[in-house]
Amino acid sequence: MTTIFYNYDKSTTKLATIISDKTPDELVEMDIIPKGAAYLSVPDITDDMTDEDERIKYNEVLFCSFDDYTNPTKIVVDYESIMASLMEDLEPLRDNLVVNLDYLKTKALANSKATIVSEIDADIAALKACLTVNLSNYKKASDLKDYVPDIMAVDYNLKYEEKINA
Repeated sequence: MTTIFYNYDKSTTKLATIISDKTPDELVEMDIIPKGAAYLSVPDITDDMTDEDERIKYNEVLFCSFDDYTNPTKIVVDYESIMASLMEDLEPLRDNLVVNLDYLKTKALANSKATIVSEIDADIAALKACLTVNLSNYKKASDLKDYVPDIMAVDYNLKYEEKINA
């Protein structure tokens, strides 16, 4: 079996994949791959394939393109776009954390806990800034590791409730 990456819509650079034991020419004849579309046949992904830069091509095909659409020789991964998409996916989680912190801040203000209000304000500012990243720093799969900022894993209720209610 091989994985065939192909340009399913010649008006864009978007790629699709198909896993098949047939050749790309046979798939074109079967109207599975559009006639005239660029394609590249590569070995199918396996569990013992350890190079993440090779593996990511199979998993993130929406962020891949060919090096040349008239005669493709390699698949190019747009790591910056992957990271931008990951950051976009994290925004709702971050926004929920900020809303929760705003609620805790209101409780701290009601309990006259000015020091805790300052701590919460610092966490809110850090959360609002945590998804601002320099996308040009993302050039390979290993750069995407640990993309979730640690500050988003904090249980803010646990961190502040006892202090607010003391």
